[in-house]
Amino acid sequence: MSAIRETTDLPVLASSREPGSTIVPAAIDKDNAAPFAITLPESAGRPVKRSFSIRGHRTSISLEAPFWDALLALAAERRMPVAGVVAAIDAVRGKSGLSSAIRVVVLEHYRSASPDRSHG
Repeated sequence: MSAIRETTDLPVLASSREPGSTIVPAAIDKDNAAPFAITLPESAGRPVKRSFSIRGHRTSISLEAPFWDALLALAAERRMPVAGVVAAIDAVRGKSGLSSAIRVVVLEHYRSASPDRSHG
């Protein structure tokens, strides 16, 4: 029997979103939730704001610490300064906010590097 109940009204989360708390989707039976539980790192708290110059104007970007870490790693992999990666994302982001576009690029970068590409 499946550990996941079928339901049409899925609440987003069954527990607190505080850093360090465990998130368990409400559609998962609590007895079988361990494989699906996610613990937020303490660093996942409030966003950290940093400023950059992009094409001659200053802008601020707010990202959670894990996204900053991932952006720094992505820049290092590409042997580019972080400001260069931010400028490249800015150039292609369309109408998305810059912070949101960076999060999506970072997520897609790690998804594409994952051996299990069944994320879509």
